[in-house]
Amino acid sequence: MQSEKLNRLNQNFIISAIDKVIKHKYSYDNKATKIELKNTKIQLPTKNNQPNYEIMNTFISAIQKLVIKDVVIYADRKIEATKTIVNK
Repeated sequence: MQSEKLNRLNQNFIISAIDKVIKHKYSYDNKATKIELKNTKIQLPTKNNQPNYEIMNTFISAIQKLVIKDVVIYADRKIEATKTIVNK
């Protein structure tokens, strides 16, 4: 798939979609051959029968914001715990 609309965000979306399909479809007993992988289909959001890069960008951006928020909360808790211990 080639497009001038591909960027880091929608590439991450596509890679995640591929990863999910491969992990679900293949295992130690059911090996992924080159031909099998080439014929593996993934589903992407579409608009007018074309990949909807805008929704992929929005989705990955929202996930990144949630992860950053969780990291900030985690760091704040660690800082508060450290302050509590240092102040005792």
